[in-house]
Amino acid sequence: MALLRQHKVEFNTLTVISNRTFHRGKEIYQFLTKNGSDYLQFQPCIDHELDRRSDYDWSLNGEQWGRFLCDVFDEWCDGDIGQVNVQFFENCLAILMDYPSQMCHHAPTCGQQLMAEADGEVFSCDHYGYEQYSLGQCKELRKTIIARYGKWSTAQSSANLVRANGKACADSVRSAIFCPSVMEDALKIEPC
Repeated sequence: MALLRQHKVEFNTLTVISNRTFHRGKEIYQFLTKNGSDYLQFQPCIDHELDRRSDYDWSLNGEQWGRFLCDVFDEWCDGDIGQVNVQFFENCLAILMDYPSQMCHHAPTCGQQLMAEADGEVFSCDHYGYEQYSLGQCKELRKTIIARYGKWSTAQSSANLVRANGKACADSVRSAIFCPSVMEDALKIEPC
């Protein structure tokens, strides 16, 4: 990061939070901001068994993710609002002000950004880059993918999944903030 700053290169940071780092929210936030990162993205580690390269599961649960976010939020509120952009919080505030979500897992429907692999295989998002979720080949985009993508996007609507699971929340913003496919127990967490 020092080299990037030295050459005046703008950069963002994407930090994956695991079950071994969730309790260090304040420390992680301070490290990143001290080293010049003013646009912070955090992502919970969801260690899918198909991708696992070790015997250890790095995934965190909803309570751990919530604790991390609360710790970071406290630091952010302590003087950095307007100076440091924490994507998760900025997005939540935008939703509260009736702006569309900039994050797919906060949106009413999943799959807003397609992902293409080097072989031309297209997926609705990088979190579902598995064979069973393939939408087809790029060359078939007009014929096949758009039709299948539209059906998939509608079926995977976060709001519809929450309602279908019987976990409807009176606060529609809170329902949109937690993606059921990532954190099934997220609605059990009380706000900070």
